[in-house]
Formats: sequence, C-alpha cells, structure tokens
Amino acid sequence: MLLLFASSQLLAQYSERQHSIAIVTGPNWLQPLASDIDGAPSFEARTGFSAGVDYTLHLTNQWHLKGGIHYSDLSYEYTVGPLTWPSEFSTGQYVYDPALPHFLTEKVDRYAFQYLLGIRYWGRGERWRFFADAESGITNIEQDNVDANSLRLQLGAGAGLSWHAPGGRLSVFFEPVLRFVFQDLRNNSPFGNDYKLLIPALEVGARHHF
Repeated sequence: MLLLFASSQLLAQYSERQHSIAIVTGPNWLQPLASDIDGAPSFEARTGFSAGVDYTLHLTNQWHLKGGIHYSDLSYEYTVGPLTWPSEFSTGQYVYDPALPHFLTEKVDRYAFQYLLGIRYWGRGERWRFFADAESGITNIEQDNVDANSLRLQLGAGAGLSWHAPGGRLSVFFEPVLRFVFQDLRNNSPFGNDYKLLIPALEVGARHHF
C-alpha cells in the first residue's frame, strides 16, 4: 500500500506539471541583411523591446512543445543625404554652407507580431536548470499609416537558465535568443521586398508550471 501510495503521488506530481505558461519581455536589436530598407547603407540599429506569452506542453520530462505570441517594437535610424539647399546656388554655382544641415537622421519604429512554434530541451536540476529552444514561425511586421503589412517566415534558437522556487510551480528565467526573418510571403511589404532581418533579443520572464 505504501508503494502504491508513493507511486500515485509521483504520477500526480508529474501530471500536475505537464504544462507551463510564461510571461516574457526584454530588449531586442534589429539588424538588416541584404536589405533595401530605407537606404540600407545608412541604416543603424537601435534598441527595441519585445513582450509576449509562451505556452509549453511537456511531452516528457526533458522535451517540451512550445508555442507563443510576441509583440515586438523594432527600432532603427537611417540617414538621408547629402542634401543641398537653394541658397547654396544663389551665385549660380554651388557654394557649400556649413550652417545648413546636409544630412538628416530619422528614427523609425516598426511593430511586429511573432507567432512561434518550437521544441524545448529542459535540463535536469533542482533549483537551476539549463534549457534550449529551436523554433519556427511567422512574423507580421506593421507600419503606421500603411495598410500593407509584411508577412514573413522566421526561424529562431536560444538557450537560457531557469531558477525554480521551492515547491516547483514557479520559475524565473533569462534566455538570449536569435531570430532570423526571411522569405517575403506577400509583395506589399512596407520595408521593401528585398530584405532579411536578424533580430537578437534577451528575454526574461516568469513561468508557472501546472
């Protein structure tokens, strides 16, 4: 009877932890690859942020199926120029005026929703656990005042460390992630048609196991 009771408790404990849900946030950095995005040679990445919700189904103790929806603010700057002004041609020939701006820098924010599906390896341990993710999905990039959105395929990978609170139901974690956005699925992209994006991110969050 004691053995049966212990076995039932172990099974109940495992069944209670076949799922988890996480709140995720953190900074990202937008990097263009082979891009015609707003004059790519003058493109400069800036720090954005991401936030989302992840769900995992525990296939085994070590292997989990992962799905998630993330919202991302993707920021960058680009420079327009060199510019010339009519007053610089007042003599009929161009005369450079150092008092006038000849290059203009504009900051741009793009907004993206990322729909992710992947697999996770979940390490062993009591308080600290290593985990690694591989994922694929679709990124939908939106632009203010533009009706057309950019729908693209995405691949990603990451690895992180998780700390579990006593009792095992709550954990906190951090995970560096690298996502590659490619292959235009439509021809009306606000970025332009010929671009690929590399989006490194650092995600932190809390996970509830149930």
